[in-house]
Amino acid sequence: TVQTTTGKAVAIVLDFGATTTGRPTFDITAPAGAIIDIGASERLQDEHIEPRLQSFLTSENVDRVITRAGRQQWERFEWTGFRYLQLTIRNAAEPLTLHSVHLNFTAYPVEERYGLIHVFLGDLPAAERPPILEVPEYGQSGWRHTTMDYAWESNYERNIENGLDPAHNEFVHPSHGYSGEKDDYQVQEPTIESTPWGFGFMLTFQSPPLKNPVMRLIRNYDGDLEAGTGHVGPSNMWTRIHLTPTRWIHQYIFETPIDEYHTKIFLICMRNVLLPNWVDKIVNKRNFAIAEQDRVVIERLKPVKTPPTRTRELLMPADRVIGLYRDSLEDWTRRGWRIDTTALRAAAERGDVVYAIPSPARRETRGWVLEPVPLLPASPVESGDTEVRSVRAAGARAAS
Repeated sequence: TVQTTTGKAVAIVLDFGATTTGRPTFDITAPAGAIIDIGASERLQDEHIEPRLQSFLTSENVDRVITRAGRQQWERFEWTGFRYLQLTIRNAAEPLTLHSVHLNFTAYPVEERYGLIHVFLGDLPAAERPPILEVPEYGQSGWRHTTMDYAWESNYERNIENGLDPAHNEFVHPSHGYSGEKDDYQVQEPTIESTPWGFGFMLTFQSPPLKNPVMRLIRNYDGDLEAGTGHVGPSNMWTRIHLTPTRWIHQYIFETPIDEYHTKIFLICMRNVLLPNWVDKIVNKRNFAIAEQDRVVIERLKPVKTPPTRTRELLMPADRVIGLYRDSLEDWTRRGWRIDTTALRAAAERGDVVYAIPSPARRETRGWVLEPVPLLPASPVESGDTEVRSVRAAGARAAS
């Protein structure tokens, strides 16, 4: 119990023993108008924390609480990392009782792989989380990689569907097809490959020789080319381009949805040909140009998001894998794994609530102040539905 006199303060410094992460919280009984300044830091200066907004120690990890009369709880609005927590109490002319101080520990699983940082945003236990898209050639002898990232004003599902469309190369990428000039050009119906977390295919395409002088060293003839693509979960995709039977380019795309209309994309491009490092710049320039060809189409696509029913779009036999991707999305939605973006927007417009994406710790402890992000309600799953294979929408992986 603490009581202060005019012009005086009491500071309580708590050592959590090691740097930790989460939201500090306390439970008090206080008089009306008492002031509590809360400072958090990874280290101390002269055995205390300077509770001011511009401190190299606190990094602006400072909050102020003005109490009402009676029993009350407080939890820091934002996540923070710290070891020491300081409560500076002022204006407590009547006794203020500190019942407890603790931490609502929260952290998202993080793993560095392939030069990217992968963060799982969600509360699924480790055994149920979707896997990180594997890049088996990474670091292997005879292969070289390049990495690039870019941002699109588009819905990530539309991006994935574009990549899964075997016919789009002929119309979107001049270097990949004949731009509609070959009358007998056709796309075979793909033979689908299924994996525990998605679907994909490989096909034999008719393809012209590559136009770039350096890339022509790989393929300088017109004819068959084997290529294919597939998805892993809702937002990761692989593409294999076998320019010749032995000269291959394999690409791995990690899409990070920012919201319904913006996506950050990370591309790892593996190649087993033209391995000198001076070729990297040429490969990145080519990949960016190809991505731009996709972007200008996708960003103008209407409707921006996938229609709620397939009767509003014409899907061709070659689009079979897109249909399977949509089946997967619908399956995960029925299980209550999709964020309710309508409720999220309504809350933002009202301005009266902020949600948090839950971390795994939320399943183990209670007393969280912020509500978890709203999800669409689960619906009954029809008998015969495929086994759950994928990712909680509120727990999509992000890379940076």
